[in-house]
Amino acid sequence: FEIQFVQGWFNLLVNDTTEARKYFECTARVAPYFPPTYRYLAQYYFVNHDYAGAERAIRRYGELYPRGIDSDYHLMLGHCALRDTSRDRLGEISEHFRASKGLEASFKLADIFFGRQMPDSVLTVLRPHREKMQKKNKDHNRINYLIAVAELATGDTLAARAVLDTLFMVEWARFRLEGPYADSARKLQSQLNGSR
Repeated sequence: FEIQFVQGWFNLLVNDTTEARKYFECTARVAPYFPPTYRYLAQYYFVNHDYAGAERAIRRYGELYPRGIDSDYHLMLGHCALRDTSRDRLGEISEHFRASKGLEASFKLADIFFGRQMPDSVLTVLRPHREKMQKKNKDHNRINYLIAVAELATGDTLAARAVLDTLFMVEWARFRLEGPYADSARKLQSQLNGSR
């Protein structure tokens, strides 16, 4: 079975995913308790938009090798649940994206919460990242703008102003903030200042 697994892995390296899948599926039949097979099968299925197959394979990997459960494991399960339109899986999506601890997963989760008009959840997801983020980080403007909008949606105008003021203090002190989120933040700050 190891030769079949290695042959599948080599096929992945040369981007022959069809052959790789065949070898991995054969390995899974011959050695159903060999965890790496399921991790690679999950990646294959996910890339080929078979999210149910990816979810089955990655869950099997987690069952066989609990120490292998890491942020990528949770990220894949979160994305598989997100693409399942047969039922509402917000709880699972949230659980797995949070467990992945990644910034992009948090942004994706914040977008979902915004769409469902859940600003308190947006704040819960994004605040921890804001506190750790460096001012020069490419997502600095984005996270501050989204937090300001969420604060405003909860009715806390003062908190929204404080976030925007903090954002623009950086601009005055060091460098000009640029990009769509910086522009949106300027517009929001202008609206808030006009409503005083």
